[in-house]
Amino acid sequence: MLFFAITTVLLPPAIKRIAADLVLEIPQLTRVITTQFIAFFFAALLAGALSDRWGKLLMLRYSTMLIILGTALWGVTQHIVTAHFAAVLMGLGGGTLQNQGTAFLSDLFSHRRKAVLNFIQVAFCAGAAATPALMAALLPHGVSWRIFYFATAALGLFVFIPYLLLPNYKDLTSSGLKCTAKPDAHPVRKLSLWLLAIALFGYVMTESGLNVGATLYLLEHLATPERWAMLGVTIFWVGVLIGRMLGTVLPERIPTIPFLLALSFASFILVALQGIVSDWRYSLMLFGLSGLTFATIWPLIVALTAARHPEQSGSAVGFVIAAGSLGIIAAPILLENLQQVNKLALFYPILSIGLLATLLAAFKKTST
Repeated sequence: MLFFAITTVLLPPAIKRIAADLVLEIPQLTRVITTQFIAFFFAALLAGALSDRWGKLLMLRYSTMLIILGTALWGVTQHIVTAHFAAVLMGLGGGTLQNQGTAFLSDLFSHRRKAVLNFIQVAFCAGAAATPALMAALLPHGVSWRIFYFATAALGLFVFIPYLLLPNYKDLTSSGLKCTAKPDAHPVRKLSLWLLAIALFGYVMTESGLNVGATLYLLEHLATPERWAMLGVTIFWVGVLIGRMLGTVLPERIPTIPFLLALSFASFILVALQGIVSDWRYSLMLFGLSGLTFATIWPLIVALTAARHPEQSGSAVGFVIAAGSLGIIAAPILLENLQQVNKLALFYPILSIGLLATLLAAFKKTST
């Protein structure tokens, strides 16, 4: 998850430098982010079904190879077309890696799903927070943004080797035993799965906006010094990291839905408040506090998905994460359009509406 997180935050902190290096407009690069997560969506959707047939570890091996190729290609790209192709490779690999890694661990640790999913998301947060911080420290001193893509490709090789050494657990269910019973109807036919998908979509759209839009929002709307603007993403992810570390000690029997509702409401308020803040220092504080309240929403929704569909966890988790990835596609499109009409001030108030979708979908479900 640390490796996957790095691949999602490489572009936003360096977007202005990459645009200058490739002689592109910033909106052209925000479309590359959209391309990456369109590929992510299809990978998450298809990999879930394929993993239930061929095994999750096989999918993890292929996904890591795709990310290695994509990041290496980004490191040598000189043209927008090559950047889009690299983004497709990274999106296909990332979509498979995230949802199948999550489903795999949910199967192996079914008795502690909430704690385990929070734990692996701690690793995600570490990568998401440390990468922009490192870029903020090194890019102003002349270090090329390409170095970060090459380093990520090298890290991928270290991730790939352990996957080769592990056996394929494709026959394991969430209980850790071989599945002999015929599974129920495909989970996508169930309303409960669609509600979880809507809940994750709303959350991910808002989280993605905090991720991809923080640097530009702070630079152009609040006139934040460049170094602090780059650190906006890091401050958010440090908050998420702390929250998910606390989430690892959550009792497994905690009522999921009431807790999810409370976190979603608090997150909605904090994101909406960005619209009335005029000082970048207060904005950074809101980013950090939002990270704390956002922290366990994603693990709770995904843990609930795996628990409700244990015999088809790959398909169910894949479908819900794919739905969530549509939010990652929507956020850069919204950012691009608001920037073009000089309305960046509306970016976060509009994004906060996504959390209302999470609240509504969670409210429709019964407590577990």
